[in-house]
Amino acid sequence: MRRLTFDNEPSTTLVIHKYIEGTENEPLSGVAFKVVDGSGAAVGPDDGVYYTDKAGEIVLNGLEPGTTVVAREIKSVDGFVLDGTPQDILIKAGTVQNLTFWNKRQGALIINKLDAVTKKPLAGVTFKITTAAGEFVPDENGKISSNGLYYTNESGQIILKGVTGTLVVTEEKSIDGYTIDENTRTQTVVVNPDDTQSLYFYNAPIGGVELIKVNAADETQRIPNTTFEIRRVSDETLIGSAPDITRHFIELRGIGIIDVKTLFGVSSVKDTGNIDLVIRLEDWSKDKEYDRLGLEEEYVDYLGNKIASHTIPIRPGRNLALICESAAVNHRQKKMGYNAAQELYKRVQESLSKRRDEDEE
Repeated sequence: MRRLTFDNEPSTTLVIHKYIEGTENEPLSGVAFKVVDGSGAAVGPDDGVYYTDKAGEIVLNGLEPGTTVVAREIKSVDGFVLDGTPQDILIKAGTVQNLTFWNKRQGALIINKLDAVTKKPLAGVTFKITTAAGEFVPDENGKISSNGLYYTNESGQIILKGVTGTLVVTEEKSIDGYTIDENTRTQTVVVNPDDTQSLYFYNAPIGGVELIKVNAADETQRIPNTTFEIRRVSDETLIGSAPDITRHFIELRGIGIIDVKTLFGVSSVKDTGNIDLVIRLEDWSKDKEYDRLGLEEEYVDYLGNKIASHTIPIRPGRNLALICESAAVNHRQKKMGYNAAQELYKRVQESLSKRRDEDEE
């Protein structure tokens, strides 16, 4: 009689643990892992995809000793950053082996793109976002396109959730009518877990001048189809003028061409005029804050010249000619050394100081 002996090695077990970083092994359930062997073949059913249970674990039994198993997180859960770094282990017979992964809580980054003058949001501006090492932010959970490019939404924002670490944000392309500020084109920010950071980028409007031709007898009536010539005569002065061929002539629809100088006299026309004030008229909005004091001046850049600018809200029934004339005269008064807003501020401060002195006595 011959005897045959067969030896069976004890089965092996691999436990994958998923914990929340910064806690004392607080488990995280519902995280998806892809498990393969050293050749890349899936381990187990469902193409090797497993999900952590309530204990934050995936238990794999009956693995072949001597096999190299590679586990990689392929999908995190809301509120946590995916850890895509794989881990591998050589399976040993008769032992329970462990692989441990940690997830950071999500951070958030909000990028704000605004008009440098009006502070209104700018939609459609292109940004590139990378890590400090120059790598594109991962695109898991639909957070970013594969080439790292984002576009501001209607609110002028890009909102990134689930990001942590050092990020580099670069404005790649503005929209028509605006220039990129090279001083703030690239900004670096550190986003920590459970942290929300905000970055602000401002685009200045491309220089331009709006000249309005009005009827000398009725300044509320605008005159269309008038041609102007603008020349820069120095680093501080812009001069506007009409071409010789159309100078003093305007078109009144329904009447035709008239000669303003002949009809209303030489006092009603000018050959040239300095441009030193810009008035922007816009529909009044209850949700927008407007300058009510005038203590600080706003400026726009035209042809390299910094020109004082006012944004004036308007509503039906307002006398635009009178409003614009008041703004122009007030601007001239400031140039002559008197600022009404500063004078009022001075009086209020003196009154408060006087009251304090009286109270102390």
